[in-house]
Amino acid sequence: MKDFDNVWHVYLRGNFKNDMFYNQDDKINVWNRLWLAALSTGTQILSAVILDNHLHINVIQSDDAGVSDFMHFFRLSITQYHNHRYHVQGTLGTRTFGRAPLKGNEDLKDC
Repeated sequence: MKDFDNVWHVYLRGNFKNDMFYNQDDKINVWNRLWLAALSTGTQILSAVILDNHLHINVIQSDDAGVSDFMHFFRLSITQYHNHRYHVQGTLGTRTFGRAPLKGNEDLKDC
């Protein structure tokens, strides 16, 4: 990949580093909701890693506002799923998500 102007690394952690995804069904559901968020916001997903207590996503999006729109859609979707499935209330993941633009191939490999 030559142009990294629009490539972002995004991550979301569980509250107090607690687990957000408890089983394989949760993780499959997250994949589905990632793709739905991407389709709905015009975001391309390059890669994603879903762990029990956090996730990392590398995306192509035109700007920081686009990344925020993508994550807002995604977080709302996974929170609604989680609250319904586990009969709880509140947000899933820390209040803010981390993001950083990637600068080159080495950044992409590291993420």
